[in-house]
Amino acid sequence: MWVDRAGRKIGTVAEQDQFSNPALSPNGKQLAVAVGDVGAKLRDIWVYDLVRGGRRRLTVHPADESNPTWSPDGRYIAFSSNRRGKRDIYRKLASGLGEDELLYATSEDKNVESWSPVGRLLWFNFADTKTQNDIYQFSFEDRKITKYISTPFTDDHPQLSPDGQTLAYRSSESGREEVYLQPYPATGERWQVSTAGGNEPQWRGDGKELYFLSRNALTAVDIKASGKKVEIGIPHALFETGPTPRAIRNNYAAVRDGQKFLLVTVPEGQQAIAFDTIVNWPELIRGK
Repeated sequence: MWVDRAGRKIGTVAEQDQFSNPALSPNGKQLAVAVGDVGAKLRDIWVYDLVRGGRRRLTVHPADESNPTWSPDGRYIAFSSNRRGKRDIYRKLASGLGEDELLYATSEDKNVESWSPVGRLLWFNFADTKTQNDIYQFSFEDRKITKYISTPFTDDHPQLSPDGQTLAYRSSESGREEVYLQPYPATGERWQVSTAGGNEPQWRGDGKELYFLSRNALTAVDIKASGKKVEIGIPHALFETGPTPRAIRNNYAAVRDGQKFLLVTVPEGQQAIAFDTIVNWPELIRGK
């Protein structure tokens, strides 16, 4: 559903279905989204016309296709597919014409994350068995990959700023998932953006605001960047999102001017109640 900056519902795109990974086209006129049974890992990518209505199917393979990501010029959609056993990286013309093009395949799972603003690089996370998720980039110029961020913790959700100079991403190194910024290319500096947990960073079209999810709230923070100098404002919640499909990435998409957002939500009456159980908690209190 569409909501404004106060979280007020202002419309929907389609009838209820099992949606995941929504991605708005660069001009905001189309929506690419995975549709299908998430639990059974059988999804296809569909493209919705947000101006005239209607939809068309982009992928038809009997596998799990997810994580659609638009090229900056709107010509291509990159996506992940497990049709070879593991999630590999493909792209296809957004028109749906032509064959799916395999960009990168290995024996480990990979998830497409974002496309660089000038279209030269495709960012993805790589499920390394030793270091959990790492952040890689695929170069369309030489068809090579580069490991960009690798720590013993989970590092993913890379999003390069519109001017191509600042990279936002998520890391669990503090013991909790938080959103960070660092210059691009890396200089050794970095800054923590979120203060109470953060996931799925997305930039406003002018790069002056960054959004992320924190504790079931869509949160915004002002960003002032001049060259390699970055000033980060105080994060403030825009609105409560309500329950989201917890096992799914990309639960929202922001329009370029940041005045409205597209949310994937769980309908009332279908919301699962989850709780955590801590066993042997007295030993934790004693510091053991």
